[in-house]
Order: sequence, then structure tokens, then C-alpha cells
Amino acid sequence: MTQQPTFNPRNGSPTIEVHIQTTRNDEEFDKLERDHAQETEDAILQDDGTYMGSTQYDLSPRVEYEYDVIACEDFILEQDCWIQNMPQEIRDANPNFVPS
Repeated sequence: MTQQPTFNPRNGSPTIEVHIQTTRNDEEFDKLERDHAQETEDAILQDDGTYMGSTQYDLSPRVEYEYDVIACEDFILEQDCWIQNMPQEIRDANPNFVPS
């Protein structure tokens, strides 16, 4: 996806699928588990009778979006385009990658 496409889209083209996935923040949950005993011991009694620890955790869910182009009237095959634009960390992890 780009802010400056090199073609003028036609009505209904390209066609995309949008996949939305909500996941929990596992790193924060892991940190919460690791810190639980110490936080409980160090918790401070509040005026309302509850206890509050010193660390705040972001347990809000993460929302991830994936956009897949499934059809495009203006598609032009550009050999190895995907590999050229592949993130470097994926290239490094898969040096012998051949798209199918």
C-alpha cells in the first residue's frame, strides 16, 4: 500500500480482503506474572481499602490489520518484486526463500 499509487484504480479494483486479529499483550502478562509476588508485597493500602502496586501494566488488547490484494484489473507481473520489497529480517531468516 502506498500514498502515491502508480495507477488510477477502477471502481471495484483492486479488491482487497482485510483480516483483523485481536491479541492480548503477552509481554505485559508475562511481566505481570513475574512481578506479582513482589508487587503484592509492596502494595500500598489506599483510602478506599484496596491495595495498589507501584507498577502499571498495559493489558489492553492489540489489534492487528492485514490487507491482502486478491484481485486487480491493473496487475502487471514484476518478477521478484515481492522479494525485493521483503523486510530484511525476513530475508535474513530465510536466505533460500523462493516464492511459490
